[in-house]
Amino acid sequence: RSQISPGADRRPPRPGEGVLAKMMRVAALILVVAVGGTDAFTTGGAFALPQRVALRRGAVAVSMSTKPKETWQERAEALANPLTSPLDKPKILSDLLGMREDIAASVTKVINRESKPEDELLGPIGKRQLKAQETVRRQLRDDILPSARETLEELRERARSSDSRPDPREQFRRVQGLVTDQLDELTASGKPPTLPEPRKLAQDLAQEVRNVFQSTPEGLEQPPYEVVASAAGFEVREYEGFTVARRSMAAGAGVNRTFAEGRSFNALAGFLFGDNERDEAMAMTTPVFVERGGGAEVMSFVIPMDKGGDVPAPRDDSVEISEMPAARYAVREFAGFVTDKEVEFQRKELLKDLEAEGYEVFEGEAVTVAQYNPPYTLPTSRRNEVLIKVGEKKDKEDKAEEEAAAPLKEEGEGEGAAGEGDATISGKEPSYGVYAEQEFKDWGKEEGDEGDAKAEAGEATEVAAAEVAEEEGEGEGKKKK
Repeated sequence: RSQISPGADRRPPRPGEGVLAKMMRVAALILVVAVGGTDAFTTGGAFALPQRVALRRGAVAVSMSTKPKETWQERAEALANPLTSPLDKPKILSDLLGMREDIAASVTKVINRESKPEDELLGPIGKRQLKAQETVRRQLRDDILPSARETLEELRERARSSDSRPDPREQFRRVQGLVTDQLDELTASGKPPTLPEPRKLAQDLAQEVRNVFQSTPEGLEQPPYEVVASAAGFEVREYEGFTVARRSMAAGAGVNRTFAEGRSFNALAGFLFGDNERDEAMAMTTPVFVERGGGAEVMSFVIPMDKGGDVPAPRDDSVEISEMPAARYAVREFAGFVTDKEVEFQRKELLKDLEAEGYEVFEGEAVTVAQYNPPYTLPTSRRNEVLIKVGEKKDKEDKAEEEAAAPLKEEGEGEGAAGEGDATISGKEPSYGVYAEQEFKDWGKEEGDEGDAKAEAGEATEVAAAEVAEEEGEGEGKKKK
C-alpha cells in the first residue's frame, strides 16, 4: 500500500471483509477438512473440495462418491507402486494405519492355514503378476526354449554348410549406406529437422518409462467396445465398427513367419507414420490385431477415430483399408509372449469356458490375437488377448433340453449302426429271415405302425427258421440214406 500513489484509485472494500467474515471462512475450511479428511490437500491441490462428502436431506444421506471402498491390499499396492505420486503416499499410509484390524485378520488366516497367502495378502495387481509369472514360466519351458534350440541348431548347420562367409567390410558399407539414406531423407527439404520441444520430449520419455510396467500403455487410442458380460476366465465385449489398415502375413519361400510378421508390422507402421499419398502422419493406436486360423493370416492396425472416412490411400499396394463391422467377441487375456503354442492353448481354454457357460460360438477354429504393448514392456506386465466371435448365451432351459436330447441322439445313432451291421455277419450272406424282418420294418415305418411290423416280422422269422430247419433235416436224412 505504501507504493500506491496518493492519487491512485483504491479498491473499495468488499462487503463482509470484517473479522467475522474471516472467521467464517476459516471455520468453513476446518469443516471441509474434518468431513473429507486429508483428501482436500492430497487430491487436486490445497483447496480442492473433498471427494467424500455426504449431504443430508431429511433422514436420507446422499453420497457424492460412488467409488467402492478399497481393501487394505489395494492401498498397500498403491503405496508400493513407484508411479504413485509422493504427495498421495502420506494419505495412503494413514489409511493403512486405520486398517490395522483388517490386516491382522488376514495375517491370522494365513498363520492358521485357513487361506492361502496369495489369496489374503496380495491385491489384484499382485495376483495378476503371480499368474503372469506362471504363464511366462510355462511359455519358456514348453515353447520358447525348445524352439530357440532348434533355431540355433539350424543356423549352426547353415553356417557349417555355407562356403561363403560375410565380409565385414561389405557389412560396414551397407550400414554406412543406410545411415546416409536416412540423413538424405531428413535434409531433403533443405531445412534442418524440427526438434521436439524439450518439455514435450521429457513428458513422452516419462510416459514410455511408465509403459514398461503397465499392461495397457498410456496415450494410445483403442477401438471402442462395451463389456456386456464377464466370467471367471473371459469377458464378452460388444465392439463398435472401426476402420483398420490390413496386410497379409503370408510367408514366401525362404521367409519364415517371424520375418513375415516383421514385414507386415513395418509396412503398417510406415503407413500410419506418413507413407501414404498425402504424407500425413497419424497417431499410433493399440492393439495390433492378427487374424489366425481362417486361412491366410492378416495383421491389422486400428485407424484413429478422428479420421472418420477421410483416410489417405497407402502407397504400398500390400496395405489395404478395410471396415470392421460391429460384432460380439469373447475375450481371454494372458500375459507373456505370443507364440503358436500359447495361442492354441488359450483358444482351447476359451472354448471350454464358452461351452460351460452356454455361449454360441461362430468359427471356433478362427481366432484373433490382440497385442497391446511395445516390445520393451516387461513380459509379466504385457497384455495379450485371444478373441472368438460369439452369439447369444443360451438359456438354462435350452441347455438342459440339449443335454437331455444328447443321450437319445447317441442311442439312436448306435441303434442305426447296429442295424446296418446286422445285414452281414462275418462276411456271410444274410438269411431270408433277416431280409423279411428288414422289409417288414420298412413297411411298418411307411404305414406308421412299427409295432405291428415287428410282430409280423417276428412271425416271418419263425417261419423262415422252421423252413431252414426242415431243409437241414431233409439234408441229414439224405446223408444217412
